[in-house]
Amino acid sequence: MTVQTKESGGAQTAKAKGAGKGKTVPPATSFEDALAKLEDCARRLASDDISLEDAIRCYEEGVGYYRSCGAILEEAKQKIEVIGQSAPGEAPADAVPDREEEEWY
Repeated sequence: MTVQTKESGGAQTAKAKGAGKGKTVPPATSFEDALAKLEDCARRLASDDISLEDAIRCYEEGVGYYRSCGAILEEAKQKIEVIGQSAPGEAPADAVPDREEEEWY
């Protein structure tokens, strides 16, 4: 499955279990697009008037969009980790306390 991201401007391959088996899901252009399509699949599956064949097709699409979202989030996590590595003269990223560790009043 190929995922297009706005940030990179190029295609990125997302390895997912089951990729290449049967139907393919059109690549989402952004996390927001993939999430919206995943939510649409969930709404269609929740409707009372969906046939079994349509439900299976919709479920397959939803799994593809779920995996696309996961791949995009993983890429974002890796970018954040790279950014978090401190440059010379900067405070290390772990020097900033976590919000959970601070007391909030």
